[in-house]
Amino acid sequence: MVTCCGVERAVGLPEVYVELDVTGTARPEEAGEERAWAWRLARGEAAERTPATAALARDGGRCFVLLGEAGSGKTTFGHHLCHTLAFGEAVHEGLAGLVPVRFVLREAAARQLPPAAERGAAGLLWDALGEDLGLALGAEGARRLRPWLEEKIRTAGALVVFDGLDEVPEAGERRQLALESIAAF
Repeated sequence: MVTCCGVERAVGLPEVYVELDVTGTARPEEAGEERAWAWRLARGEAAERTPATAALARDGGRCFVLLGEAGSGKTTFGHHLCHTLAFGEAVHEGLAGLVPVRFVLREAAARQLPPAAERGAAGLLWDALGEDLGLALGAEGARRLRPWLEEKIRTAGALVVFDGLDEVPEAGERRQLALESIAAF
């Protein structure tokens, strides 16, 4: 809540969000160049700073990994992007029409990655999505929405944000299970 001229009103994320700029380089096309490419990224060596939404939409935006220090804006960017898509607000044309789906990996891992699992699977994330829907909409709402959402994701595409991989514990190979589940998803 903010007060301006004696009037109190709520302020939402879209009103205060400042676009995140990123640096990056395209993946190398030649085998054996990945290590040098990763070091350039880690040192922040890139040709230019680009707004994150433009970088995501560039070249089809099929896969995008956002790395940064704690507090650098990664989670806020994910919130903003999902909010923008969900409410049909102005978004980069390469992203328009995508259904936003956000996974908080720390929570999904805690609820859906069984401690005895030997490998990750897409079904674990689909189940996490169903559970999130149930928490937000109740069991009946989740039961009705999940099939539609799964079909939409599989056929029309979606922007899937996996947030907080670094917050999934390494113990018991849980982070590895999360990575395998993401790859399968």
